Amino acid sequence: MRHNGSSPFTHGMEIEQFPGACPREVRNYTMNNDRGELTDWHNDMSGPRETSIGAYKNCKTILNRFYADTRDEDITWDWHASHEGAGAGSHVHLCVAGDVFDDPITAWTISYNTVAEVFPFLAPFFCHNWEEGFRDGSQRGYGSSLNVEHWAEGQLTRYSQDSIESHVNRPRSFNRSYNSVTFNPAAGNKPVTIELRANDAHPAMALNGLLLIRRLTGRAIEGGWSPKLENHRATLEACYETIYRRAADVGLLTAMKEQIPGGITFQEDRGLPGIDKREFDTMWEVLRAIMVAFPQTPGTWRKRSHILVRSGRDEYGPQNNPDALWNFDAPRGEFEWDHGPEQED
Repeated sequence: MRHNGSSPFTHGMEIEQFPGACPREVRNYTMNNDRGELTDWHNDMSGPRETSIGAYKNCKTILNRFYADTRDEDITWDWHASHEGAGAGSHVHLCVAGDVFDDPITAWTISYNTVAEVFPFLAPFFCHNWEEGFRDGSQRGYGSSLNVEHWAEGQLTRYSQDSIESHVNRPRSFNRSYNSVTFNPAAGNKPVTIELRANDAHPAMALNGLLLIRRLTGRAIEGGWSPKLENHRATLEACYETIYRRAADVGLLTAMKEQIPGGITFQEDRGLPGIDKREFDTMWEVLRAIMVAFPQTPGTWRKRSHILVRSGRDEYGPQNNPDALWNFDAPRGEFEWDHGPEQED
């Protein structure tokens, strides 16, 4: 389906924090995408301060500038991802590159349905506090504006190619839904994107999760199909129950290691790209299968987050590694987690 060797996606992310979580000096700063400098926060009314980084074929370079600028100004902060549950939606975005595919609508259809199907299994890359779960939201009651299910309800819907074509060809004509995975309409110079609204992670973790999604989705496009679960809706409901509600009680990784009622089964010939196994007992087994199928080169910055996730320990989560997250661009041999496994392998 691809007609050239270019990267099939662009991607970006939002950086957003509650004011109480940041030193006073940072309140007038944000990333300027043109110059890579801290200039001025942008408020899009979904939270008190945020900025967008993207869309890029790889936004790691500009994130390195962001890390360096915040360190130079001594304005790094604990990535709380919530202040009493509010105002920390660090959403990430994925966009099919229009100049890469000879059939972009099919590429968009496979991409959206793949991301919607696999996102909950990659939750540790997108959840900041593994010990307490996504933004403390599920402890506050469904329907509250502080609840993760209010602004990122689990996405259970797959889209037909006709529906995808309508979104892509009329990118300003629809309203965004408040689901964990959703289409975000075009606005200004921003193109239509697939938005992952549940993310509350520091960019050091979220970018790695996004790049893993890119690799898996790219493989699905090459195969011409998206993975699909048997008992699709019931299975995903159980998975979101696990990462949103059960995780708030026992920890995210602990919850993901618990049996999903009825198990997790992908349809025959619609399994995860690069993975022969179709039947799993737990979400953790699915996550580990994906990480094995899409390995990271030892010693690279991408490998760092994979080692942390692979440890399988909630207490090693990003919430206990604030200094390491802000120094994620350190050269090989100079990086270590504040509280976690040995880095290099």
